[in-house]
Amino acid sequence: MIQKIPPLIRFLAFHAALGVMIGFMLAGALIAFDVAGLGTLIAQAKNPITASILLCFGFAVTFGSAVMGGAILMYGER
Repeated sequence: MIQKIPPLIRFLAFHAALGVMIGFMLAGALIAFDVAGLGTLIAQAKNPITASILLCFGFAVTFGSAVMGGAILMYGER
């Protein structure tokens, strides 16, 4: 199944997934280490799950796009 996917699509999907993982890890680290009181603020919110999901989604989109864009820019002639 994976071999039927064109190489450029696999390249983009890999780098997008890598960026999303980086975004999730960074958002989790910001919450866990309570940077600027973010973890405390989320813990005291009425619905901390929604706040966490929104933060993680924003970071995932941002870092996924950035890593994928960087990979495209650095992609050389093969």
